[in-house]
Amino acid sequence: MINYKEYEKAVFEWLIQKHKKDSDFTFSLRKKGSKGAEEDYFIGREKSKYFGMTFWNIPTGGYPGSTGGCITLIFSYSKDTYSYRFEFVQSKNYNDLQNKSIIELLLKVKKSIESSIGFSYISPDENKKLILHTKQIKSSYTSLETMLVDVDKELNILIPAVNNAIAEIKLDNPEFKGYRFTTNEFNKMLNKLKKRLKTAPTKHSKTDQSTLIREKYSNWLKGNEKSNKVNSYLRAIEILNEILAKDIYLENDIESLTLLYKDLIKHQGNESGRYYYEKAPSYGNSGFYSASVKSFIDFLNEESIISTKSNKEFKPINQILYGPPGTGKTYFFKNELFEKYTSKQTSITKEQHFETVVGNCSWWQVIAIALLDLGKSKVTNIFEHKWVQKKASLSNSKTIRPTLWGQLQSHTVNECKHVNVSSRQQPLIFNKTEDSYWEILEEEVKELTPELYDFRDSVENYNPDPDKVVKHYNFVTFHQSFAYEDFIEGIKPILPENIEEAGDLGYRIEDGIFKDLCIKAKNDPSKRYAIFIDEVNRGNVSAIFGELITLIETDKRKGTKNEMSITLPYSKKEFSVPKNLDIYGTMNTADRSVEALDTALRRRFEFKEMMPNYNVIKSEEVDGIKLADVLKTINERIALLIDRDHTIGHSYFIGLDKKKKLANVFNNKIVPLLQEYFYGDYGKIGLVLGDGFVEEKKNKDLNFSSFKYEGKEDFITPTYHLKKVTSENIIEAVKNIFNTDNN
Repeated sequence: MINYKEYEKAVFEWLIQKHKKDSDFTFSLRKKGSKGAEEDYFIGREKSKYFGMTFWNIPTGGYPGSTGGCITLIFSYSKDTYSYRFEFVQSKNYNDLQNKSIIELLLKVKKSIESSIGFSYISPDENKKLILHTKQIKSSYTSLETMLVDVDKELNILIPAVNNAIAEIKLDNPEFKGYRFTTNEFNKMLNKLKKRLKTAPTKHSKTDQSTLIREKYSNWLKGNEKSNKVNSYLRAIEILNEILAKDIYLENDIESLTLLYKDLIKHQGNESGRYYYEKAPSYGNSGFYSASVKSFIDFLNEESIISTKSNKEFKPINQILYGPPGTGKTYFFKNELFEKYTSKQTSITKEQHFETVVGNCSWWQVIAIALLDLGKSKVTNIFEHKWVQKKASLSNSKTIRPTLWGQLQSHTVNECKHVNVSSRQQPLIFNKTEDSYWEILEEEVKELTPELYDFRDSVENYNPDPDKVVKHYNFVTFHQSFAYEDFIEGIKPILPENIEEAGDLGYRIEDGIFKDLCIKAKNDPSKRYAIFIDEVNRGNVSAIFGELITLIETDKRKGTKNEMSITLPYSKKEFSVPKNLDIYGTMNTADRSVEALDTALRRRFEFKEMMPNYNVIKSEEVDGIKLADVLKTINERIALLIDRDHTIGHSYFIGLDKKKKLANVFNNKIVPLLQEYFYGDYGKIGLVLGDGFVEEKKNKDLNFSSFKYEGKEDFITPTYHLKKVTSENIIEAVKNIFNTDNN
């Protein structure tokens, strides 16, 4: 459960999203922030655990405790559940025409929605006030998201009902004042709210902050520890707070907490030590002190309640590692960075796991799982199912209903007489009944796509595996045929099952690897994501990134000061790059098969040079020959003959403890690289490696044919040939590398 302020903010953001989609959707906001309510969005009281808003401006005589209108949507909550109701209230004591008309208005609305929404409370006729409370669709809600879907459903019924009733009242009383808030009125309220929030105190009192963190920690424990440990851990921290005369919940330094944990391990069981608590000695003897602090550290790391030293700045990273081949650029990714973007499954909440599963499912799979739950249903019921709603939120699509219709029809069995679509796609598992209900054929599911049951069970019975690693990154290698359609989005064919049906070939828009990762990062803002691009300069970077070349700039990301978005060409959807997505690349400076990196991309990345590191191989030896000295000598000669970008990396010489391995590296790695560098000029290779690898042939005994050609004797010059080294002669060949004209 979230607290009052988070609850209020979540509802506000939900309503704002509705307003952004339809500017005529308006609602009331708190006009003044009295002491303690400076950060409140709506009328209500945290102490009473409710807040509310109205959607109409209907002047009324009011009543004590009014939330600002005669028709109010009230949100409330208890320890474990959320609730809502529409509240209609009007005093009967007023004799003016406006207030009498309001009574008439409420009764008209009551009659209109009684069968569709219903009421949980209707005040007796003898009451001095008319009070009506609507029923909520479900008896209780543990999910705010599910409740808001139901609220939206009832708003779609109530708003037209009230608007129609107002129109009818105005026919009898043209002076009646009542209407939906205008866009201008709403914008004024919104601007005042923004101004108030900007100047409001941003920090809660220490007591409030401690209570908030304790509540979050308690909820985290319930999802990660056995139920009998939760209260013990909470009590252990309370005792420690008393013993240490400090509040552990307000400790913002993980290093300090770690030191406390280590000290507790050593001394918590000592009856004469500082942690002994006479009223409850078992907490120290049983190790609850150290266990609770350790779990609190885990909680802080996973929930990001505070910024640890390793993650103080949440600034996007755009970085390219560049250097000659073999300098450990890709190795650096795998051994230094991958772990940074990896977490254990135990740190994934049930909701996050649900998002991951739904995100990996196609639309037809999500619809099928919804129908497995619902049974025979209308499209509206399918649309409202939690799996479909989650898929809709992840896809950011504005055409959900057409998507549902299209997927249902294209996966309908051929025997169905009520779907007139010639092009069907496997698996065929849906059926439409004569009365326009949709159903799923479970026998077909069991035979054709039984994994749907596994997907559903993995969510309903989610049990985190402590040994399972969850990756928050993708690794991709660019090449000359890699395209925008692979990286961002493209139109891909839907191949028919039978080749004879090729005339009915269909197409769909498919997300690329980068766009897919952006969507995941956007929906999981508390974690950092990354894409690792190997050989970034081997692809046509301008074409691959397309119009996103600007959006990847660190200050143009979603949520930054200069955030930007664009409309994608295929899907026509608005798209931006989230700030919690980092971009890394590698670039081989010796690769002459590609041109220099695009200037536009260079401006948007920082570059880290990775050159040969001789210290890495300083202990590598074969028969007394120090391989670091060998590599350094080779590279000095290459740098003189070509440049430093074409030197050779240290990774080729790691782990060469035998002569056979050393010979293989020279034959299969070093020499082929030098052949490429020097365009087959074996004489220059000889200048680098010496006569142990290259031999000279004088050609003095070579004779040409009798064909007359002027100056043909000039062609009789020495040529150079490679010598293949083996485990028998490799040591002598390598020693010859050090031979010079001076020794």
